[in-house]
Amino acid sequence: MSAFEIASLIITGLGVVATFSAVVVALWQTKYTNKKKLKCQFIKDNTMVNPSTGDKKLYVGMSISNIGNKKVILTNWGLKLTGNNFLLILTSGFEKDFFDKAVSKKTPIEIEPEENITFFYSKELFKKLLAEYIEQNEIDKNKKVTFLIHDSTGKTYKTTSPLKAKEYL
Repeated sequence: MSAFEIASLIITGLGVVATFSAVVVALWQTKYTNKKKLKCQFIKDNTMVNPSTGDKKLYVGMSISNIGNKKVILTNWGLKLTGNNFLLILTSGFEKDFFDKAVSKKTPIEIEPEENITFFYSKELFKKLLAEYIEQNEIDKNKKVTFLIHDSTGKTYKTTSPLKAKEYL
């Protein structure tokens, strides 16, 4: 084999590797551009103050950030119970006072990429709810509480509380 033929084979081989690599990168980029990803965090203490009266009310919250690069439509959020059971937490429609109306978010709600939203729920009602479901053995008091967020495609996102269920009571 001549030097020219050897060089030609090496250059052809490098071209094949480069073409294959370009195809792999193109396929990966296509998958990444349509990626949905949420970062969820439970907030155990959130105080709201009425600026005109100074009244305060405590809330728990679920902070949800869209860290993917596709719009996500959230349909609901709630607590994971034993088995496959799920307790839906209503986010609006049953507000009793100014605070609840001010912080309420109606679902479904769209979250654009790099956008954050926080769902608030009365801390008093949250504690009452936890106590009731711990008593019914639907939530283990010695485990962290699992929260679920559902989107419009049926995908479920999970996050757990920083404390065990009994520590919220």
